[in-house]
Amino acid sequence: MSQIPPPTDEIIPMPKRSRMSCVLLAFYALAWAALLCFGLLVAVIQDRTLPLTESLQAKLRAELNAKPNLPDITFEHAEIGLTDLFNPKLILTGAQFSDVETGAGVQFGVLNVVFDGTALVFGKISLKSVLLSDAIFNVTRKKDGSFD
Repeated sequence: MSQIPPPTDEIIPMPKRSRMSCVLLAFYALAWAALLCFGLLVAVIQDRTLPLTESLQAKLRAELNAKPNLPDITFEHAEIGLTDLFNPKLILTGAQFSDVETGAGVQFGVLNVVFDGTALVFGKISLKSVLLSDAIFNVTRKKDGSFD
């Protein structure tokens, strides 16, 4: 008959985790939590718009009118949001483009500009679409008979 060896009373300790593995585990959990929060934020903001504060609207007006070769751009109200494909959009209500010298221009009820989200991530500003509504053109006739 075979005999079973008697059990030993010696306790074998479990191998300890190194500090580096604990740090990596914490970083991994934090990264997944941040990704989950970002995904939840995008899902909540999708197809909704948020109004810009007055200070941001003033900065936007200043940035749009900083280039002298472009027409003077004014608007009453601005909102930002995300489209269904997660592209950022800017909605300008009461937007007006006018020439500084002649005063002629065009006025829109709503100007909806959608930017390319993937290009924006890489630092390039690219438009996806521009939707204009309620356009009113101001056409002036010059003394020589041509239109401005």
